[in-house]
Amino acid sequence: MIYIIVFLFMLTNCSNKTTYSGKILNQDELQDINFINKENLINKLGYPSFIDPIENKFFYFSEKSQKKSIFDKEVKYSFVFVFKIDENDKII
Repeated sequence: MIYIIVFLFMLTNCSNKTTYSGKILNQDELQDINFINKENLINKLGYPSFIDPIENKFFYFSEKSQKKSIFDKEVKYSFVFVFKIDENDKII
């Protein structure tokens, strides 16, 4: 019984696991991030991860991490994009 537990533990530690958090952004979406207005931003990146209603800011969060074992977790990238929107739906 102990051999089975040790074997299963070793088997799960040998596999790589990639985890995405937030928005999954590809290189095409990040090529041109000069957005003009709120509609253009939502059409290109989708709805934000969080909207601050007081400051009228849109937050886009994206992270990719890779877990090789229980003790070895590596963050490949982590981005936070913040866009402030004025009263005319223009990006400041």
